Amino acid sequence: MVMARRVLCLGIALLWACGQGTGPELLPPYDGPLEAGQREWTGYQPGSVDIFDLVGIVGGFTGEEAVVIDMTTPGYYNSALGTTLDGTDPMFLPAGASTSVPIYATGEPSLAAASAILGPWLTSQTMPPGPNWNGPMAIPAQWPVLHETAIIYSIVNPGPGSLRLTGSFGVDNGICVWVDGVFKFGVVAEGSWAVDEYPDIDLGVIGPGQHFLQVLRSDHSVVAGYWIEVTAQATVGAFFK
Repeated sequence: MVMARRVLCLGIALLWACGQGTGPELLPPYDGPLEAGQREWTGYQPGSVDIFDLVGIVGGFTGEEAVVIDMTTPGYYNSALGTTLDGTDPMFLPAGASTSVPIYATGEPSLAAASAILGPWLTSQTMPPGPNWNGPMAIPAQWPVLHETAIIYSIVNPGPGSLRLTGSFGVDNGICVWVDGVFKFGVVAEGSWAVDEYPDIDLGVIGPGQHFLQVLRSDHSVVAGYWIEVTAQATVGAFFK
């Protein structure tokens, strides 16, 4: 019965949209309190992936998914690390090192050697988190060889529901990823980067509000390159248009 009511409501909304010439929009603008199935839009904020494809919903569907970070997403960028971290952790190999198989992080890498350069980048709610950061700006796919660089992307979940983040990455040579300062994934390997080189990494669930995805890239050979795509899947109380 509930599903039948949802299908009926969807059909009515589609008929309304066709009559109004609104294209893919299913519901008219609404300024009152939200009821089941009604949508509340958010706008873009500079320097953040404000999910304007995300819709807050009361009693909403689950499973809807959208890309929230990709190679066109602006972020905050720190290119001042140089080779400071080389040899300080298995994730940061020195120049000329090689490994026959990918090395996956078994725990959060130490960043102590670069703490002054990075600043409070894993905990700060103020952007940029220090003088070595620039942005929001386009994040370069390539950077000087043998160097490390750091990135912060902002994601705003307008709520009221939660979002499950999934990341896919490509990198030459290494990458470490945090969400709100919590370490999620790290790997370093030989060879060039490729789309979906490391696919479908579970980055956890975020609730309503602003969140930060932090990335540290490393290189120890002759080419440095990078690819990223992060999707958000609606759980309870949210879906995408």
